[in-house]
Amino acid sequence: MPQMTGYEHGVPSWVDIGTPDPRAGVRFYSELFGWDSQDMGEEAGHYTIVSKDGKQVAAISPAQDPGPPWWTTHINVDDVDETAKKAESAGGTVIVAPMDVMTAGRMAIIMDTTGAVIAAWQPGQHLGAQLVNEPGAFVWSELTSSDPAKSKAFYSAVFGWGWGGADEYPEAQVGGRTIGGIMPRTADMPADVPDSWLVYFGAADVNADVKKATDLGASVVAGPADIPGTGRFAVLVDPQGAAFALFQASGRPELAERMLRMQDEAAVSLMVSVGSDDHRPDRQARRRGRVLLAARWPCRLAHPGRRHEQPGRRTGRGRSAERTRQHR
Repeated sequence: MPQMTGYEHGVPSWVDIGTPDPRAGVRFYSELFGWDSQDMGEEAGHYTIVSKDGKQVAAISPAQDPGPPWWTTHINVDDVDETAKKAESAGGTVIVAPMDVMTAGRMAIIMDTTGAVIAAWQPGQHLGAQLVNEPGAFVWSELTSSDPAKSKAFYSAVFGWGWGGADEYPEAQVGGRTIGGIMPRTADMPADVPDSWLVYFGAADVNADVKKATDLGASVVAGPADIPGTGRFAVLVDPQGAAFALFQASGRPELAERMLRMQDEAAVSLMVSVGSDDHRPDRQARRRGRVLLAARWPCRLAHPGRRHEQPGRRTGRGRSAERTRQHR
């Protein structure tokens, strides 16, 4: 069981979501993944930490705007202030300036050069997810980018990421280890749908979890489908409109071995290799799924250039920090 005690600089370490109805959100995901929840209280903006087998895996909080909710990926960094400066120098926009989140840590929210949002997290008492790469836990983040080359240059400058994989699916790497991927946008994807990061959670049985999710009110937009030699995935939209994905590893021994090595090195990674020609049909299926997903988000989606002007683009952590400032 990959239990984490720390993360390297540049490795995704946490995911959270702001929803219009956080109680309903907690109920949906808890029933789907078997999560337990702890509301951190009024001072923390009712930021609710969810756990699996007693280990923290994610958080759900109230949204601050009427737009669709979203899962935010947080990247572990050694110095969030320095990271924010690098983001601006690389052409990005700092949406939420570096700020303390009580004693949990320090964070910033950044919009990259193609309009996608990601968070930087400098841990204090909260290191990030304590459990990863397991059913019901965070396993992977994937960026849909309108300009993969531009995205790669930005994230390399900001987080020091290297790159592997193929042009059809570049893989972000830290110390030679894969920690995320980029899905190039297709020409038929609506222009008003912004670039974004998609969060994947582990599944013991994707088909069963999809059935459970739809019974709970979710919609399927892609899959379930196989990634040959790697696993099975599906992309869904929860009852409040947030996209998320499921991944079930194939169980190959080499994948398990790599997972254990990642655990020892305190790095999050879903061991997915999607660089070969054999995987192209599945990448196409995922692309079609993203187009279907876009179709389910009509005009509520703001243009990438404007969508971060609303306070609701801030994560639950940012909201908690603002509440703390008000109490000081």
